[in-house]
Amino acid sequence: MPFVLVAGAEAPTASEGDRLAGRLCPYTDPVQPIWEAGGVAVWATASLAAGVHADGRGWTAPWRDGTAQLRLTASSAGFAIETDELGTCPLWIARRGAGWVVSPEAKALAVLAPVHPRSDPVLLAPGARAPDWSPFEDVRRVPPGCSVLATASGVHVEGVARGFESPPAGAPPHDLGAALLAALPESTEATGACVSGGIDSSLACALARRQGPVASFTLGTDHGDEFAGAAALAEALGCAHAQVHLDGPSLLERLDEVVFRNEVFDGLTAEILVQVSALVDAARASCRRLVTGYGSDLLFDGMLRHAAYMAAVGLSTTAELIARTRWTGELSPFVSWSRGVSLQHVFWRSSVIDAALAVPREACFVDGVEKHVLRRAAVDTGLLPESLAWVPKVGLSDGTGAGAALSEALGIDGVYAYEAKSRHTLERWKRLF
Repeated sequence: MPFVLVAGAEAPTASEGDRLAGRLCPYTDPVQPIWEAGGVAVWATASLAAGVHADGRGWTAPWRDGTAQLRLTASSAGFAIETDELGTCPLWIARRGAGWVVSPEAKALAVLAPVHPRSDPVLLAPGARAPDWSPFEDVRRVPPGCSVLATASGVHVEGVARGFESPPAGAPPHDLGAALLAALPESTEATGACVSGGIDSSLACALARRQGPVASFTLGTDHGDEFAGAAALAEALGCAHAQVHLDGPSLLERLDEVVFRNEVFDGLTAEILVQVSALVDAARASCRRLVTGYGSDLLFDGMLRHAAYMAAVGLSTTAELIARTRWTGELSPFVSWSRGVSLQHVFWRSSVIDAALAVPREACFVDGVEKHVLRRAAVDTGLLPESLAWVPKVGLSDGTGAGAALSEALGIDGVYAYEAKSRHTLERWKRLF
């Protein structure tokens, strides 16, 4: 949702408006004041204005495009902005003179207000962070699931972020199979799927295939690929299939791009997003929607068993891993939105997450098989045959060789040298502010 909300502050100057155009997704369209209510103005691209409609609460621009979502509502009092509880689309607040500016993109706020990053040791420190944690000294993060009320007299945050230690209190029992079957909203849009042949992406592709034709895409580098397993899956599900190669020079260009667009300073996240960027680029010519199995490793203990990953993040529980995604930028939509593609992470829905949290942890790893309960559910629901559901699989960056390729491109020793990768990523991120 490319916008800046200005409350009780001077409007952007013509020069600032020109600079905003390069810092609000899709980073090419003119930015202008499109909406005003209660002395508060919204500056945005014409695409946001086209999505505004009237409802019982006033004028609304709901934006659920793929997994990411926000809702912007205007009334005579001002504006309300509702975030989602998973934090897929961040929301930032900064001071501008005596007033305030609000945007999903902190780099846009830096055009209008002071934005100063915290110190490197703070930003690079592993471990858990609060829902409202901000990497900036003077910019506030709205906790996921909370809402903002902006009027001419001020900006107020309401609500409490949820935790992920267990399903919400009072929630009905969750059936994993039922949650999976409902995990992908119905759509008639041209759809693609990121596939590897493993259980996560296979389930995502199977869900999309139930709704119509699917084009599948798989990634490889000079250091590895998942082409064989992905091709077997595509053939079994009847998908048009393409192989995507990520080379060293383009990898560094993509690193700069994902740092800028998703505002990423964490090396592990950047490593993931350069792969997403390549797949989105491959899909954009033929697909409006791209589905992935991203997030399943966090829900079904796949990452808890990856020693190098857990050492890098400094966490120890599934709840902490889920919460981590709310500040890393890995699920922010701007890399894909800037290309006109909607990313749908089928596992990253509250209903699926709650169903996964209700699964006894011992059911995730049985007889040496990871994600046993997920594989069983895939077969029991009829989404996948046994021959596809029980295919063993390594992690994304390992299978594609992207971890080794990024280390090589940056001149770093070690595939899992995430501290060094984070330092390279952080230096790029600081240039934005």
